[in-house]
Amino acid sequence: MVSPKKESAVTSRRTIQNATERALRCFAVGRANWIFFGSDRGGKTAAVLRSFVTSCELVKLDTFAWFHDVLSRIADYPITKLDELLPHRWAAVYCSPSSSGGFTRMKI
Repeated sequence: MVSPKKESAVTSRRTIQNATERALRCFAVGRANWIFFGSDRGGKTAAVLRSFVTSCELVKLDTFAWFHDVLSRIADYPITKLDELLPHRWAAVYCSPSSSGGFTRMKI
């Protein structure tokens, strides 16, 4: 028979392992598709886009809302202030914190 303390540690380790596996699953599933970019430039573009998506996920932003807003304003945005459109800075300016730890989009 396993002691309750050891059983708790094993359960905790499995929970952490499952969370990690779920977080990496998108990369494992996408890996088979990523070989079909057609060129090195296509691969680099996909890497940049995936980086933006991951950055949005880290600050718990709605990725689509961020892309929509940034792409609608980037053409007229001063080049010296482009860093303000990065997900973590965009969230600080255009969103308010939500009770779930993420952000809620404010009207602009």
